[in-house]
Amino acid sequence: MVWEMTDSVSDEDFGWDFIGIAQFYQGQGLYELAEVWYQKGLTATQTQLGELHPDVVLNLIKLAEFYRIQHRYEDAELFYVKALHLNEQVFGQDHAAIASCMNQLAELYVEWERYEEAEWLYVKALELNKRLFGDADPAVASSLNNLSGVYAKLRRYDDAELFCLQALQLNRQLLGETHPNVMRSLNNVVALYSQQRRYEDAESLLWETVDRRKAQLGESHPCVFSCLDGLVALYGEQERYADVEWLLKKLLLLRKERLGVSHPDVALTLNNLAYFYYRQREYRWSKPLYAAALALSQIILGTNHPQTATIRANLALLLEQMGSHAMSAIQFPEIQDIWNYVEQTIWFD
Repeated sequence: MVWEMTDSVSDEDFGWDFIGIAQFYQGQGLYELAEVWYQKGLTATQTQLGELHPDVVLNLIKLAEFYRIQHRYEDAELFYVKALHLNEQVFGQDHAAIASCMNQLAELYVEWERYEEAEWLYVKALELNKRLFGDADPAVASSLNNLSGVYAKLRRYDDAELFCLQALQLNRQLLGETHPNVMRSLNNVVALYSQQRRYEDAESLLWETVDRRKAQLGESHPCVFSCLDGLVALYGEQERYADVEWLLKKLLLLRKERLGVSHPDVALTLNNLAYFYYRQREYRWSKPLYAAALALSQIILGTNHPQTATIRANLALLLEQMGSHAMSAIQFPEIQDIWNYVEQTIWFD
């Protein structure tokens, strides 16, 4: 066992051997065994490498994360604080590892609803990131986003909007329109506006981004699709069902044109449109679209893929709602036949 082989394990891999075993047990829900191995790893790393070693910090953080996912917040706090103090001893006050530890502890406090303490840590992390990297760096944008989230929790909406928009602008400047961090920042602003029921502001921002991305990337770029997906969710929240239907159909056509019929995203959009009709009790359209989505997903991804299983479960729920328990799938000789069936089912404007 690893515990009996510490002399044969290199310092570079030492801490990870214990972490790997702990995560194996954790993944099976065997938390008591996982905790034993996390604790063994911490003790062995301290003994083998000395108290002031980055791998000791790693083990402290892994233990903190382990306790956090179980909502054992006091235990998680203890180990995050130990990791922070140890990092300060190892690296000094001005190091990226310090900002990272501050952010992790702040995230715990947000989850624990200790927002003022989270705010203080996020401010300190922002100040440190600016000292280390300057005002224009992805780490600074991340800190701005973190602060915005806390201010939204505290209902300090003006502060939340200020930092959220700064993060969006900075991410766009540094990373370009196609980077995932830009979409995350955009979603944060939209969520903030929706939280305040500022739907017109959210819609305006999304359409402005659609226009920006279409001009830079073309109408059929996935980054354009992601904004349209955001608009679907926004319109659904406002019960603007005609707009939801129109956008879902538009997305279906755009994805089919860009990606081809035999793409998982086409099947997923078919599922979303079927779900929309299901919520409207338009079963005559929902059922064939679910059937087409299921057939397409089975061909592309296989019968056991999670997406296929989700669509199958949606169709089963619809059939149960209709009083039918038959799960008779429609047979399509070719993928193109599925799309022909879709076009016969719904009218595209």
